[in-house]
Amino acid sequence: MLTQHNTVLLYLLASLGQSVLGSEIINGKRVPEKLMAYMASVQSNGRHVCGGFLISEDFVVTAAHCEKDQMDVVLGTHNLKKVDDGKMRYNVTRCKHPDFQNVKSGRDIMLLKLSRRARLGGNLQPIRLPEPGVKLRNKAKCRVAGWGFTKTAGEVTDALLVAEVHVVDQETCRKRWKPRGVELPDNVLCAGGYGSKKGFSHGGVIINGDVAPENSMQYMASVQNFWGHVCGGFLISENFVVTAAHCQMSEPTHVILGTHDLMRNSDMKIKIEKKCIYSKFKGVGEGYDIMLLKLSQSANIGPRVKTIPLPTCQTNVRENQICSVAGWGKIKTVGAIVDKLRMVNVSVLTHQSCEEAWNGLPPNVLCAGAGPGSDKGFCQGDSGGPLVCNGMAVGVVSYNRAENCNYPDVPNVYTDITKYVQWIEDILKTKEPAWHSLKTMAVITLTLLLFALRGADGSHIVGGRDAAPHSRPFMASLQAEGRHFCGGALVREDFVLTAAHCNSDEEFSVVLGLDTLSGKEQTRQEFRVAKAIPHPRYKNLVNDIMLLKLSSKAQLNASVQVIPLKPGRVRTSSNCLIAGWGDTDDNDTGADKLQEVNVTILSQRTCSRRWGGLRFIRSVICGVGAKVPQGFCYGDSGGPLVCDGAVAGVVSFSGQRCGVPSTPDVYSRVSYFSRWITNVLKNN
Repeated sequence: MLTQHNTVLLYLLASLGQSVLGSEIINGKRVPEKLMAYMASVQSNGRHVCGGFLISEDFVVTAAHCEKDQMDVVLGTHNLKKVDDGKMRYNVTRCKHPDFQNVKSGRDIMLLKLSRRARLGGNLQPIRLPEPGVKLRNKAKCRVAGWGFTKTAGEVTDALLVAEVHVVDQETCRKRWKPRGVELPDNVLCAGGYGSKKGFSHGGVIINGDVAPENSMQYMASVQNFWGHVCGGFLISENFVVTAAHCQMSEPTHVILGTHDLMRNSDMKIKIEKKCIYSKFKGVGEGYDIMLLKLSQSANIGPRVKTIPLPTCQTNVRENQICSVAGWGKIKTVGAIVDKLRMVNVSVLTHQSCEEAWNGLPPNVLCAGAGPGSDKGFCQGDSGGPLVCNGMAVGVVSYNRAENCNYPDVPNVYTDITKYVQWIEDILKTKEPAWHSLKTMAVITLTLLLFALRGADGSHIVGGRDAAPHSRPFMASLQAEGRHFCGGALVREDFVLTAAHCNSDEEFSVVLGLDTLSGKEQTRQEFRVAKAIPHPRYKNLVNDIMLLKLSSKAQLNASVQVIPLKPGRVRTSSNCLIAGWGDTDDNDTGADKLQEVNVTILSQRTCSRRWGGLRFIRSVICGVGAKVPQGFCYGDSGGPLVCDGAVAGVVSFSGQRCGVPSTPDVYSRVSYFSRWITNVLKNN
């Protein structure tokens, strides 16, 4: 019998392509780092399309049906989005089986010869092939792995997943496929899953929970914005809902009460009149993550809508106490928000054990569920929901480990309501409470549970136009393995200005003189980055600015020019310009030709108001396009905001949707950092 280290995966992995017959890892769990070091991601135009496996230093096996016009292979990684030192990309020469016609005809196998030998090591090793004539016995236990869909009509996962499967004998397999009109060829084997269909997710959505009985949790609230559900919450009086403070970043506008299924229309839709955020809240992971929502009208208390009592300041939530958490969040890391309310029982942990697992905790929190040995808890989309013990709401869903619902290694963290009872009572008793707003922009980037906040960084031009060829000669493209990932601007012959969040441990280069990314232009100049110098106080998109020293000086000409830095502040209503090669349609489709769009500068007050009261510090500047959608998003990070022919800002972050005026685009203000920039240039 072949073990997981033999190539029983030969045909199983070949079916991981997004095609007719095989594209999903269903109910799989996350693969620990450095295991399955033979796995390969077969990609086309930078996107994962199929799995594969390394069989020698220069050959990868995959399925013949995975063939695309443009193909390359990524080795040495477990997370397709994560930047890590071991990740390597290779161009390939393909060798498809000569008798392959289509998936159903068999011989669905292809060899990919790498453009160079792979550097074998701890996170990259080939897998052995079986000896000729080896047979797998019926029901033999094997494993299949990949980055495919995690459910039918789902999304491709970023993290490598593995699932246990059992070999099915040929005759049984033929019988199961025959009703679908498929005649199995002789040169295939079959395998499938047996037993439990539960996943392994946790943190932010309800993982391994059950659909809650209708009208069983009448206090539950769905906190929503224009696009729908963004957070959970719970009704504590006719006029107030409690949720998490970090939910403010999704700009909630109303709550839905008395509903079990979000797909059904509800007559209990109530606008949010005011938001009261605890004054010490700064961001997820820093504590004080609680907010009160004052409703514009009183809720109609009845069979479908009830309030939930709160604990007292003296209430003791005991270790190992069984409580429950509920919500409409995702049921796995990679997945969609669910329609029907789900709930799961979780066990309360000691503060000490949770603190050790997290290596430190913020003040006034408690922990329950998830962590090693548990596969129950929450994940993205349940933020703000209640932890209920003995019929009382004792906690507010706050955070878990980002993108780690399926394979929990740390407990879920809740805001401890017992520490805020007096604060809540004071607000409920007063007609006009002290309504606070967010004090810092750090929360923007710490949306561990916020399903809806998509734009943590800016990366593409939406609603723009093609720039005239080489009309922006200062533009720089930051590239890794030949692929654009950020923009920048040439501010000295040997220095490019960009965003600090564009920094990468992976080796990358700077390309100047480009109009199109794919064209082999004679004006192209490529440089190794000799030194990356992010702002020393950069953290969580605050002070999001960086200088890159090039390996040599650029040759200035008509297509490569330095752009000056703009001194002083930019006036409100100024007409400026941004440019970049990022996404052009808010759908992860990068531009090949340089795009540009005009934007109007907003006042700090207007920007803050549109962001729902977020107080921006002086180091940033905001702008919006003239129409919707128009602005930047994924791929334009680090690009310049040009006002009066000079760099006034650096693309930093935007809101949930790209290029919409309700969450203006945010740039690092160059004039604020002028002294730091001058010192770096002077000393280098």
